Amino acid sequence: MLQYDGGQNVARFQQEDLLAFGKLVIALACNSLASITQLPKSFEYISRHYSAELKNVVLCLLSKPMPTKTIDEVVTLIGPRILHEINSAHQYPRKLSVIGLARPTLLFNDHY
Repeated sequence: MLQYDGGQNVARFQQEDLLAFGKLVIALACNSLASITQLPKSFEYISRHYSAELKNVVLCLLSKPMPTKTIDEVVTLIGPRILHEINSAHQYPRKLSVIGLARPTLLFNDHY
């Protein structure tokens, strides 16, 4: 018989997911799966090659939850960066058109 243990298992799985996400970020940042097992070296590498924001996000993801950690904490840390990237993405086509590199795009078909 299967038993459902509501919120407690869900919370535990969420903590495991956040930890796994932190390990994934480290592996991608260091370009090595072995970096997960060598955290001091990995944090040193991240500190030298990436922003302090990224290091703080990884620290948050890998830290022990007190009492529980949520993705909201991570989003709070990366929110300003997300907004910056979205703004940059919206401005990129405009910058290309200013320097003459943008190709016009057809929004409508010429044939009715």
